[in-house]
Amino acid sequence: MVTHHSRKKQIKMNNSLLDLVESSPLVQAQKIIKTPNVKLYFKMEGHNPGGSNKDQAAYNMIDAAFKRGEINKDLQLIESTSGNVGITLAMIVSVFVLSIELVVSENFNKERANCVCLWSKSNPHFFRFWY
Repeated sequence: MVTHHSRKKQIKMNNSLLDLVESSPLVQAQKIIKTPNVKLYFKMEGHNPGGSNKDQAAYNMIDAAFKRGEINKDLQLIESTSGNVGITLAMIVSVFVLSIELVVSENFNKERANCVCLWSKSNPHFFRFWY
């Protein structure tokens, strides 16, 4: 990781998109909690590269299975999804260059479908998307 300095804060440069998955920022609530010695923090999951709190679980699942040798580039992953997990898996398999087939219902949200399709463009030979 490379660090650059701007006028007021450090900007961290990561080597991989997946470096961002486990680094959701925490923001302290300043006005909600007025009790002394009590601090409340919000974990900003929307800052995950897939935009979801599902990113970390999906990444850990794929990474662990890959490291154990249970999945590899010769296998076809299949997942039924209704949204966020599908977007996250599309992102993760693009980085790992794995093959995945996502199965969704015919009323799958158009915006989510667009996100999945964007990730598939970086990995066109290893990706199928079924309605």
